[in-house]
Amino acid sequence: MAYYNNVLVINSKKIVFEKDIKCIIEFEDKVIIQIWNLATGNIKQQPYNNIYAYNANTDYLWNIKEIVKVDGIYTQIRLDENNMLIVNEFIGRRYIIDINNRQVIDDKAYK
Repeated sequence: MAYYNNVLVINSKKIVFEKDIKCIIEFEDKVIIQIWNLATGNIKQQPYNNIYAYNANTDYLWNIKEIVKVDGIYTQIRLDENNMLIVNEFIGRRYIIDINNRQVIDDKAYK
């Protein structure tokens, strides 16, 4: 797997995103991608629902909105010690997501 700007390459197959790739997390046979407008620090110019998941065959699995059920700009993603996806939303919510089951395990305000 490799990426450059807005292009992700998995097993010689390309996925082109509307914005740059900010972060990638590999988990089992999945790749979780956070896209971002790296040309600006202005949050108003960042893409909404900017987290996607694909499998090793570049098949689309999900977008964050399908899991959390709201539009948002997500500023940070990471895996915790239990391999849950931690997603921080700009407005001050943190979601803990079970990647395999595509479920929100917990969400909290953090600001």
